[in-house]
Amino acid sequence: MKAILLTCLILKSTFSFGFNIADTCGYFPAPHAEPGNDFCENGQFYDIAALPTSGGELFWYLDEDYTNLVGVGSFCTPLNIIGTTTYYVVAVDNGCISEPSTVNVIVYPAPDLFVTPSSPVSMNSGATVILTAFSGGTVTWNDSIYSNSVIFSEPGSYIVSATNDWGCVTQDTVIININEENVGMDTLTSAQDSIGYFIYVPNCFTPNNDGVNDIFMPITPELDYYSIYIYNRWGKLVFYSNNRNEAWEGGENYLGTSETYTYQISARKKNQLFERTGNITLVR
Repeated sequence: MKAILLTCLILKSTFSFGFNIADTCGYFPAPHAEPGNDFCENGQFYDIAALPTSGGELFWYLDEDYTNLVGVGSFCTPLNIIGTTTYYVVAVDNGCISEPSTVNVIVYPAPDLFVTPSSPVSMNSGATVILTAFSGGTVTWNDSIYSNSVIFSEPGSYIVSATNDWGCVTQDTVIININEENVGMDTLTSAQDSIGYFIYVPNCFTPNNDGVNDIFMPITPELDYYSIYIYNRWGKLVFYSNNRNEAWEGGENYLGTSETYTYQISARKKNQLFERTGNITLVR
Protein backbone atom coordinates (compact mmCIF):
# COMPACT_ATOMS: atom_id res chain seq x y z
CA MET A 1 0.00 0.00 0.00
CA LYS A 2 1.44 3.34 -1.06
CA ALA A 3 0.00 6.57 0.26
CA ILE A 4 0.72 9.81 -1.60
CA LEU A 5 0.10 13.34 -0.41
CA LEU A 6 -0.66 15.79 -3.21
CA THR A 7 -0.55 19.57 -2.72
CA CYS A 8 -2.48 21.71 -5.21
CA LEU A 9 -2.86 25.44 -5.73
CA ILE A 10 -6.38 26.48 -6.68
CA LEU A 11 -7.75 30.03 -6.42
CA LYS A 12 -4.64 30.98 -4.42
CA SER A 13 -5.54 28.50 -1.66
CA THR A 14 -3.32 25.56 -0.78
CA PHE A 15 -4.77 22.28 0.38
CA SER A 16 -3.66 18.69 0.68
CA PHE A 17 -5.43 15.44 0.23
CA GLY A 18 -4.38 11.83 0.48
CA PHE A 19 -5.33 8.85 -1.60
CA ASN A 20 -4.46 5.22 -1.81
CA ILE A 21 -3.52 4.09 -5.28
CA ALA A 22 -3.43 0.39 -4.56
CA ASP A 23 -6.81 0.12 -2.81
CA THR A 24 -9.07 2.60 -4.58
CA CYS A 25 -7.66 3.99 -7.82
CA GLY A 26 -6.26 1.18 -9.88
CA TYR A 27 -4.33 2.04 -13.01
CA PHE A 28 -4.68 5.69 -14.04
CA PRO A 29 -2.89 6.28 -17.37
CA ALA A 30 -0.55 9.21 -17.82
CA PRO A 31 -1.63 12.35 -19.67
CA HIS A 32 -0.66 12.74 -23.29
CA ALA A 33 2.09 15.36 -23.33
CA GLU A 34 3.49 17.14 -26.37
CA PRO A 35 7.30 17.14 -26.79
CA GLY A 36 9.14 20.02 -25.19
CA ASN A 37 10.82 22.88 -27.02
CA ASP A 38 14.22 24.53 -26.98
CA PHE A 39 14.46 28.22 -26.11
CA CYS A 40 17.03 30.98 -25.80
CA GLU A 41 17.06 32.70 -22.42
CA ASN A 42 16.46 36.10 -24.02
CA GLY A 43 13.91 34.85 -26.55
CA GLN A 44 10.19 34.17 -26.56
CA PHE A 45 8.90 31.24 -24.53
CA TYR A 46 5.97 29.07 -25.64
CA ASP A 47 3.77 26.96 -23.41
CA ILE A 48 4.26 23.23 -23.14
CA ALA A 49 1.02 21.25 -23.40
CA ALA A 50 -0.70 18.03 -22.34
CA LEU A 51 -4.18 16.47 -22.35
CA PRO A 52 -5.63 13.99 -19.85
CA THR A 53 -6.23 10.53 -21.28
CA SER A 54 -8.87 9.47 -18.74
CA GLY A 55 -10.24 12.71 -17.35
CA GLY A 56 -9.15 14.77 -14.39
CA GLU A 57 -7.33 18.08 -13.99
CA LEU A 58 -3.68 18.47 -14.95
CA PHE A 59 -0.95 19.61 -12.58
CA TRP A 60 2.64 20.44 -13.59
CA TYR A 61 5.61 19.92 -11.24
CA LEU A 62 9.36 20.37 -11.32
CA ASP A 63 10.00 17.24 -9.30
CA GLU A 64 8.82 13.64 -9.36
CA ASP A 65 7.67 13.90 -5.72
CA TYR A 66 5.06 16.47 -6.82
CA THR A 67 6.02 19.15 -4.30
CA ASN A 68 7.05 22.05 -6.60
CA LEU A 69 3.90 23.06 -8.46
CA VAL A 70 4.48 25.32 -11.49
CA GLY A 71 1.27 25.07 -13.49
CA VAL A 72 -2.35 23.92 -13.56
CA GLY A 73 -4.31 22.97 -16.66
CA SER A 74 -3.45 21.82 -20.15
CA PHE A 75 -0.73 24.45 -20.66
CA CYS A 76 2.34 25.39 -18.63
CA THR A 77 4.76 28.24 -19.28
CA PRO A 78 8.36 27.00 -18.93
CA LEU A 79 10.60 28.71 -16.42
CA ASN A 80 13.67 30.57 -17.63
CA ILE A 81 16.20 28.13 -16.19
CA ILE A 82 19.33 27.65 -18.27
CA GLY A 83 19.95 23.98 -19.02
CA THR A 84 17.57 21.02 -19.29
CA THR A 85 14.52 21.04 -17.01
CA THR A 86 12.13 18.11 -16.72
CA TYR A 87 8.47 18.91 -16.09
CA TYR A 88 6.18 16.23 -14.59
CA VAL A 89 2.51 16.44 -15.51
CA VAL A 90 -0.16 14.32 -13.81
CA ALA A 91 -3.94 14.19 -13.90
CA VAL A 92 -5.94 14.22 -10.65
CA ASP A 93 -9.51 12.93 -10.57
CA ASN A 94 -11.61 12.11 -7.48
CA GLY A 95 -8.56 11.89 -5.26
CA CYS A 96 -6.65 9.65 -7.65
CA ILE A 97 -3.45 10.62 -9.39
CA SER A 98 -2.36 9.34 -12.79
CA GLU A 99 0.97 8.05 -13.90
CA PRO A 100 3.24 10.99 -14.81
CA SER A 101 4.27 12.19 -18.23
CA THR A 102 7.51 14.11 -18.57
CA VAL A 103 8.40 17.01 -20.82
CA ASN A 104 12.00 18.14 -21.23
CA VAL A 105 12.68 21.80 -21.95
CA ILE A 106 16.12 23.13 -22.83
CA VAL A 107 16.98 26.80 -22.29
CA TYR A 108 20.21 27.95 -23.94
CA PRO A 109 22.20 30.93 -22.68
CA ALA A 110 22.33 34.07 -24.80
CA PRO A 111 25.80 35.24 -25.83
CA ASP A 112 27.41 38.05 -23.90
CA LEU A 113 27.94 41.21 -25.90
CA PHE A 114 29.93 44.26 -24.85
CA VAL A 115 30.85 47.15 -27.14
CA THR A 116 33.59 49.72 -26.68
CA PRO A 117 33.38 52.60 -26.67
CA SER A 118 29.87 52.51 -25.25
CA SER A 119 26.99 54.34 -26.92
CA PRO A 120 26.56 57.20 -27.60
CA VAL A 121 29.93 57.84 -29.24
CA SER A 122 31.15 61.32 -30.18
CA MET A 123 33.20 61.49 -33.37
CA ASN A 124 35.07 64.51 -34.61
CA SER A 125 34.11 65.83 -38.04
CA GLY A 126 36.14 64.10 -40.74
CA ALA A 127 37.48 61.52 -38.30
CA THR A 128 36.82 57.81 -37.95
CA VAL A 129 35.93 55.74 -34.93
CA ILE A 130 36.63 52.08 -34.25
CA LEU A 131 33.88 50.13 -32.51
CA THR A 132 34.89 46.82 -30.98
CA ALA A 133 32.45 44.15 -29.86
CA PHE A 134 33.47 41.50 -27.33
CA SER A 135 31.48 38.28 -27.39
CA GLY A 136 31.81 34.53 -27.26
CA GLY A 137 29.57 34.36 -30.35
CA THR A 138 29.87 35.41 -33.98
CA VAL A 139 29.65 39.20 -34.29
CA THR A 140 27.98 41.04 -37.17
CA TRP A 141 27.40 44.75 -37.73
CA ASN A 142 24.22 45.81 -39.55
CA ASP A 143 23.70 42.15 -40.58
CA SER A 144 26.46 42.40 -43.17
CA ILE A 145 29.90 42.95 -41.65
CA TYR A 146 31.36 39.91 -39.90
CA SER A 147 34.04 41.35 -37.67
CA ASN A 148 34.52 42.23 -34.02
CA SER A 149 36.11 45.60 -34.82
CA VAL A 150 34.72 47.95 -37.46
CA ILE A 151 35.80 51.43 -38.56
CA PHE A 152 32.99 53.94 -39.06
CA SER A 153 33.37 57.34 -40.68
CA GLU A 154 29.74 58.48 -40.70
CA PRO A 155 27.38 59.34 -37.84
CA GLY A 156 24.31 57.18 -37.38
CA SER A 157 22.86 54.17 -35.58
CA TYR A 158 24.68 50.87 -35.99
CA ILE A 159 23.27 47.50 -34.88
CA VAL A 160 25.67 44.87 -33.61
CA SER A 161 24.62 41.27 -33.10
CA ALA A 162 26.27 38.26 -31.51
CA THR A 163 25.10 34.71 -32.32
CA ASN A 164 26.28 31.63 -30.43
CA ASP A 165 26.38 27.95 -31.41
CA TRP A 166 22.75 27.42 -30.31
CA GLY A 167 21.44 30.21 -32.51
CA CYS A 168 20.76 32.58 -29.62
CA VAL A 169 21.22 36.24 -30.52
CA THR A 170 22.09 39.28 -28.43
CA GLN A 171 21.83 42.71 -30.01
CA ASP A 172 22.90 46.23 -29.15
CA THR A 173 22.70 49.58 -30.92
CA VAL A 174 25.55 52.07 -31.01
CA ILE A 175 24.80 55.68 -31.88
CA ILE A 176 27.59 57.81 -33.32
CA ASN A 177 27.25 61.58 -33.21
CA ILE A 178 29.42 64.36 -34.59
CA ASN A 179 31.22 66.33 -31.90
CA GLU A 180 30.12 69.84 -32.83
CA GLU A 181 32.80 71.47 -30.66
CA ASN A 182 35.52 70.16 -32.95
CA VAL A 183 33.89 70.84 -36.33
CA GLY A 184 36.50 72.34 -38.64
CA MET A 185 39.47 70.64 -37.00
CA ASP A 186 41.65 68.21 -38.90
CA THR A 187 42.15 64.67 -37.79
CA LEU A 188 45.80 63.72 -37.43
CA THR A 189 46.48 60.78 -39.72
CA SER A 190 49.32 58.29 -39.58
CA ALA A 191 51.02 60.20 -42.41
CA GLN A 192 50.95 63.37 -40.32
CA ASP A 193 52.53 61.57 -37.36
CA SER A 194 56.00 62.04 -38.84
CA ILE A 195 55.73 65.86 -38.86
CA GLY A 196 55.77 66.33 -35.11
CA TYR A 197 52.84 64.67 -33.42
CA PHE A 198 54.07 61.13 -33.24
CA ILE A 199 52.45 58.94 -30.58
CA TYR A 200 54.05 55.59 -29.82
CA VAL A 201 51.85 52.92 -28.22
CA PRO A 202 53.44 49.66 -26.98
CA ASN A 203 51.58 46.44 -27.73
CA CYS A 204 52.49 44.51 -24.58
CA PHE A 205 53.96 44.87 -21.09
CA THR A 206 54.94 42.61 -18.22
CA PRO A 207 54.05 44.06 -14.78
CA ASN A 208 56.08 41.58 -12.73
CA ASN A 209 58.22 44.11 -10.83
CA ASP A 210 61.45 43.08 -12.52
CA GLY A 211 62.17 46.67 -13.55
CA VAL A 212 61.76 45.92 -17.26
CA ASN A 213 58.61 46.87 -19.18
CA ASP A 214 56.51 46.91 -16.00
CA ILE A 215 54.06 49.62 -17.08
CA PHE A 216 51.92 50.56 -20.06
CA MET A 217 52.24 54.22 -21.05
CA PRO A 218 52.06 55.66 -24.58
CA ILE A 219 54.86 58.06 -25.46
CA THR A 220 53.59 61.43 -26.66
CA PRO A 221 54.82 64.97 -27.25
CA GLU A 222 53.30 67.93 -25.46
CA LEU A 223 49.58 68.00 -26.18
CA ASP A 224 46.66 70.33 -25.59
CA TYR A 225 44.40 67.40 -24.77
CA TYR A 226 44.96 63.73 -24.06
CA SER A 227 42.80 60.85 -22.82
CA ILE A 228 43.13 57.10 -22.73
CA TYR A 229 40.52 54.45 -21.96
CA ILE A 230 41.42 50.79 -21.41
CA TYR A 231 38.79 48.05 -21.46
CA ASN A 232 38.99 44.37 -20.60
CA ARG A 233 37.62 41.69 -22.93
CA TRP A 234 34.17 42.01 -21.34
CA GLY A 235 34.02 45.69 -22.23
CA LYS A 236 34.56 46.87 -18.64
CA LEU A 237 36.56 50.06 -18.22
CA VAL A 238 39.64 49.18 -16.14
CA PHE A 239 41.72 52.34 -16.57
CA TYR A 240 41.20 55.97 -17.56
CA SER A 241 43.53 58.95 -17.52
CA ASN A 242 43.77 62.41 -19.04
CA ASN A 243 47.40 62.71 -17.98
CA ARG A 244 49.83 61.58 -20.68
CA ASN A 245 52.47 60.88 -18.03
CA GLU A 246 50.26 58.53 -16.01
CA ALA A 247 50.95 54.83 -16.56
CA TRP A 248 48.76 51.76 -16.18
CA GLU A 249 50.29 49.08 -13.99
CA GLY A 250 47.90 46.24 -14.73
CA GLY A 251 45.04 47.22 -12.47
CA GLU A 252 42.59 44.45 -11.61
CA ASN A 253 44.75 41.84 -13.36
CA TYR A 254 47.92 42.62 -11.46
CA LEU A 255 48.04 39.13 -9.96
CA GLY A 256 46.13 37.44 -12.76
CA THR A 257 47.02 35.72 -16.01
CA SER A 258 47.98 37.00 -19.44
CA GLU A 259 45.14 38.95 -21.00
CA THR A 260 44.45 41.21 -23.98
CA TYR A 261 42.87 44.63 -23.45
CA THR A 262 41.57 47.32 -25.80
CA TYR A 263 42.75 50.91 -25.55
CA GLN A 264 41.33 54.07 -27.10
CA ILE A 265 43.44 57.21 -27.24
CA SER A 266 42.30 60.71 -28.15
CA ALA A 267 44.70 63.65 -28.39
CA ARG A 268 44.74 67.20 -29.68
CA LYS A 269 47.52 69.57 -30.65
CA LYS A 270 46.45 73.02 -31.82
CA ASN A 271 43.92 72.35 -34.58
CA GLN A 272 44.87 68.74 -35.23
CA LEU A 273 43.26 65.71 -33.67
CA PHE A 274 44.61 62.22 -33.13
CA GLU A 275 42.58 59.10 -32.39
CA ARG A 276 43.72 55.51 -32.12
CA THR A 277 42.19 52.23 -30.92
CA GLY A 278 44.18 49.05 -30.52
CA ASN A 279 45.08 46.10 -28.31
CA ILE A 280 47.56 45.77 -25.47
CA THR A 281 48.60 42.40 -24.07
CA LEU A 282 49.40 42.05 -20.39
CA VAL A 283 51.88 39.17 -20.27
CA ARG A 284 52.46 36.95 -17.23
